[in-house]
Amino acid sequence: MDVEQFTVEVRDANLVRVGQFTAKDLTDFLVVPRANQVGSWSIKLPANVISDAGVESPHILCNELRIPGSGIIVTGPGGVILSGPMVSPTYDASTSDPGGTWTIEGVSDLILLADALAWGDPSTYSLTNQNTSNDVQTDVAETLIHSYLSRNIGADAVTERANARLVSATDQGRGPVLQKSPRFQNLLELVQEIVTGTDLLVDVVQVDEQLELRVTESADLSLAVRMDIENDQLSSSQFHYTAPGVTDVLVAGMGDGVARTIINRSNATAQAASAAWGRRIERFVDQRQTDVLAELEQAGDELLATEGDTVKAFQVVPNSNLGLVYGINWSVGAKVTIVIQGVESVAVTSEAPISITKEGVFVGATIGNSVSAFDWESIIETKQSTLDARVSSLETAGSGSSGGAFGNLDNGFPNSTFGGVTAIDCGGI
Repeated sequence: MDVEQFTVEVRDANLVRVGQFTAKDLTDFLVVPRANQVGSWSIKLPANVISDAGVESPHILCNELRIPGSGIIVTGPGGVILSGPMVSPTYDASTSDPGGTWTIEGVSDLILLADALAWGDPSTYSLTNQNTSNDVQTDVAETLIHSYLSRNIGADAVTERANARLVSATDQGRGPVLQKSPRFQNLLELVQEIVTGTDLLVDVVQVDEQLELRVTESADLSLAVRMDIENDQLSSSQFHYTAPGVTDVLVAGMGDGVARTIINRSNATAQAASAAWGRRIERFVDQRQTDVLAELEQAGDELLATEGDTVKAFQVVPNSNLGLVYGINWSVGAKVTIVIQGVESVAVTSEAPISITKEGVFVGATIGNSVSAFDWESIIETKQSTLDARVSSLETAGSGSSGGAFGNLDNGFPNSTFGGVTAIDCGGI
């Protein structure tokens, strides 16, 4: 891939496009789209530029992007990769760089869900006149997502909370029937619970001058994208596994003391892992907002789905001639197959760091639940100097929680924490 395949535009606080970065501007640009998680981006720009006539002047788009409310729209071969607001500009100057350089960081528009809560009664803005303690809804997963977003911050929200620029794509009614009863729960966390165990992917991207909530399905490319050493598609691989995070879940509903409803949830996969490791790993889940058995069971099953098995991690480096183009052959959310010592593992691509530098465009991928830390900056630096990608670090943890909507952006890529993953660096493809 090359820089000409990407368009990076700057938008103002009203979502109006005010300009497009040149290839020269994109010599230190990183964007990380993620599946059902807030993505991130960063760019380094000089404070001033020199024209062909030798005249120095402020970098106009750099100044525009530093204004609160501004953001970017990143488009690649397959369409919009990510759009989202700026969150942090940093200025650095030195004797070697007296004009100074701005490092501007941002997140994806899915941050709108991470910023909001699902109120117990979203029909009123008065906290003293809430008519219901919990917003109980039962429907198919996709409809629940659209409904909770619309009622809290979308078209059907109260004036004080409504985002007039936020719209929903067509609801196609996909996914299993679920019941949810949030009470001031983080809206993104609620949506992530709803899509757990399904093939649904949720994102918010800019379309014209609106922000559109999209629900799509994971593309199954496990037959088309199959990487292993034997077929000469991988130049190196590592395999690592650890104990599960939980095997038995105690879910507590309404009530007090001995009168409180408490159920136990497990499954065959978790019990097999428990027997294999010789450990019974218990976790308590507080669901005091409901006493509906199906909802209590669902809460336990969601935790087991993410942490109730042996945590497997694959670290692989594909050959540079693999020929996969991001946005055309694969993208975030797609299922692919990794083969290690004859054992096949199918998992979803959860994030795809894309780095545009002077040396070219470099694309990586994390495959599986995004719960481990990758030093992507080190990977890119090594790739640039040797043209042989190396994954510098892989840490797996069974917690399955990063403690936040997005990771540290200090090096332009997330320091996310995750378990049960496959990781690949796709090199310069």
